[in-house]
Amino acid sequence: MKNKVIISVVLILAVLSIGTLTGILLSMQDEPLVAAAEQTEENDENILVVSGMGKVSLTPDIAHINAGVETIMKDAREAQDENAKIMDRIIKALKDAGIQEKDIQTVNYSVHVEYDYSGNERRLIGYRVFNNVRIAVRQIDRVGEILTKMAEAGANNFFGINFGVEDSEEAYNEALKKAIDEAKDKASFMATQAGVSLGKPVAIHEGQAPSGVPFGKGMDMARRESAAAQIPIMEGELEVQASVTIVFEIK
Repeated sequence: MKNKVIISVVLILAVLSIGTLTGILLSMQDEPLVAAAEQTEENDENILVVSGMGKVSLTPDIAHINAGVETIMKDAREAQDENAKIMDRIIKALKDAGIQEKDIQTVNYSVHVEYDYSGNERRLIGYRVFNNVRIAVRQIDRVGEILTKMAEAGANNFFGINFGVEDSEEAYNEALKKAIDEAKDKASFMATQAGVSLGKPVAIHEGQAPSGVPFGKGMDMARRESAAAQIPIMEGELEVQASVTIVFEIK
């Protein structure tokens, strides 16, 4: 009987220990907001938690083109030499177009052996060489022109264009201000509807960093006419977002 009693006590203590550890782990997940809530509970005060989001649309002022050359030949050296010749022409065409050397960066260079596995034997086809560069174009309206010049110089791999903004800090701060204003407006409205008084904020939690989201915006007619003989490009807009969560005291 004594052994059963001892076992029961040990089990109870183990359960209590697990519960305590779980509570500690959960409290660490969002320290600012939980700490604020615990503080207000200790002071016998109520809280109101609201969130807000702000958005600012920007016109891109820089584009990054990822493109390059792919060659395949029987001899590895010949494949590399041919690839280098074409890439030299592409880089020269870019520099002649006004692209600075600092805005041309090699992002991938690789050589792969190609085999034919049909039949009962493996047969060497040749060597495939990839050479890709990343180009920064600081005049958005020239992206189509630059793509055309690269294709004319021998580029045969185009992996996409990314539009962006070089300095988005000011736009993010504006979006953050909008997010805070929205959260404050929500809190004021909710407090009024609930018949309570809104106190000071006791915690402010900033959301994730801004992310660019492209959405449709076509080129104007003048730009379309000037780009008629080039690859058409629509740069769209970028949307900078900011979000916050604010904990207010209520009375």
